[in-house]
Amino acid sequence: MTFILDQEKLEAERKIIEAEGTRDAQVILSEGLTPEILELKRIEAMLKLSQSDGAKVIVTGGGGKTPVLLNE
Repeated sequence: MTFILDQEKLEAERKIIEAEGTRDAQVILSEGLTPEILELKRIEAMLKLSQSDGAKVIVTGGGGKTPVLLNE
């Protein structure tokens, strides 16, 4: 029983460390993101989608809205 409790405590500590790392990474990323970088990433994603064999039609809303993919 003690072994199980020790294992669960270690797992809880691991999850806390992982969550803190994820939080720190998100803070770093959000500080460096600008509207221009987000637009560039959106364009790169659209180009990749347009080259996909599964994508038939890509409808964009402009203004940074998410594209709609239609398969015919």
